[in-house]
Amino acid sequence: MQDEDKTREKLLEEVVELRQRVAQLEESEIECKQMRERFLISERLYTLGQFSGSISHELRNPLGVIDSSVYYLRTKLKDADIKVQRHLDRISSSVSTAITTIESLLDLTQMHGPHLARVDLAAILSDVIAGYKVPFRINVVQELAEPEILVNGDRGQLRMALKNIVKNAVEAMDGSGTLTIVVRRDDNDLAEVSFVDTGPGIASENLDKIFQPLFSTKAKGIGFGLAITKMVVDRHGGTVEASSGPEKGAILTLRLPLYADISKEV
Repeated sequence: MQDEDKTREKLLEEVVELRQRVAQLEESEIECKQMRERFLISERLYTLGQFSGSISHELRNPLGVIDSSVYYLRTKLKDADIKVQRHLDRISSSVSTAITTIESLLDLTQMHGPHLARVDLAAILSDVIAGYKVPFRINVVQELAEPEILVNGDRGQLRMALKNIVKNAVEAMDGSGTLTIVVRRDDNDLAEVSFVDTGPGIASENLDKIFQPLFSTKAKGIGFGLAITKMVVDRHGGTVEASSGPEKGAILTLRLPLYADISKEV
């Protein structure tokens, strides 16, 4: 009987040990997958960076010529019919889209490290909303828990990151809906900005992909906006994550360390 008890105890120990090894292997596999994904992203960015400068130069010049020509034609065709005006608008819009794509590419591949200073995250967000052309059927609701939320940040880069999230949310709602933005301190004493839209949401299989360069769920998307946002937030020592649920829109949550007087640090 004692021999059977010892055998059972030994088998139980082996089972526990095997479970621990399986857990370790699973954790190692997850880490390897994450490292592989980071490597692939870095490789994409390196490849893009190799030719982005020269390509942007080659494209800006002809786009500038097209834009100037459209302006000239508008002055000469003031009385042209609606169809002509519509085609000029389409050309102008396409030029603007191409220029935005080039600028996003440069932002993604050639962005310098952030120049940190004391900035008000709530004020930057308000500037972004005020300067963005939100369609009239989309309601933007801002909820500020405090008059100001101070962080160590690069104003220009944070503005770009926040604008990309707003732009993505507005486009997801396809012309109508509500975007609710909440700025507060979270339970871990971090600055938190959450963006909740009433769009179709994000498919579960895409939640881990939307911050990758060149990934987009939009028919005409190029996958730079949220990738730039993640790069900016990472370089500020923060995090950004996405979530969604059945019959719910997308929720993007950005967190940054609160302001500290880095000039006094030794």
